Amino acid sequence: MWGDETCLTVHPNIDLGVINSSIYQGATPQGGGSFQALSSLSNEITVVRNGWNFQWALEVRVESASPLVDLTKFSWCGGDQHTYATFPAVNQWMTVSSGRGGTVNYTAPIDYRYLPNSGDRPGEYQVTLQYRVNVSWWWGILYNVDQDVVVSFKADTWMVLSVHDSINLGTIDGSLYDIDHGFSSLESQGNGVFVISNSPSGWDMQLGVSAITIPPRYTGDLLANMSWQIDSSGFRVCTNLDSAPVVIATRQTAGSATHTIDYRYTPTTADVAGDYAVQFMYTVVAH
Repeated sequence: MWGDETCLTVHPNIDLGVINSSIYQGATPQGGGSFQALSSLSNEITVVRNGWNFQWALEVRVESASPLVDLTKFSWCGGDQHTYATFPAVNQWMTVSSGRGGTVNYTAPIDYRYLPNSGDRPGEYQVTLQYRVNVSWWWGILYNVDQDVVVSFKADTWMVLSVHDSINLGTIDGSLYDIDHGFSSLESQGNGVFVISNSPSGWDMQLGVSAITIPPRYTGDLLANMSWQIDSSGFRVCTNLDSAPVVIATRQTAGSATHTIDYRYTPTTADVAGDYAVQFMYTVVAH
């Protein structure tokens, strides 16, 4: 074509990885933490021209995207653009770079990024991008060359659970006993538990007891005297939690929830000197 040639070389298809529990970092029992992006950096695209002193422009668009992809969370950076930008919609072109010349050897490093959240349903994600170089003169476009590239990733069903640290309820001694009211309880209140998950139908959080520690001469029923409550719902004794965990919270959609747990131990005369411990086990099960 008038002795003018343009070659476009696009990087290979890209797999951004997997959305799983590792993408949520810094979870705290109070609900802290943040999502980490899936990314692929410095993917080279090259434009080589040999011919007339024509204008050229390298452009990109989303040619197609799977239904699960939220384009507002998919962005790119490179060429003349120095900050990340999202694609406005499918089939809308964005300029990567442009120039003029008959002899061109241009390379652009392109970065891609997808910022997940708990609304990303389990499944396969795919975005097909089309790059093209338009060669033009003042009266309009003379010709173009184009090439597709696929950016893909997947989402597993994931969940993150963050539970408060170990708790020391204190010491049982004579100061806890009142002749008119009996023993005062040892208590710990407002202990946080945080759950976040992309399970579309939600989850159940279970509470069980995985181990207890008692002095050798103790003859009482430790779990019958230990109780718990979630979100001020009322205290329940821990009897049988070592053999049959119970559901203490539930959610019917993806997302996050923060709860507070209170513990109470009511002493008895069976509490001999020594160390006591109850190891609670929190488990989250997707629906």
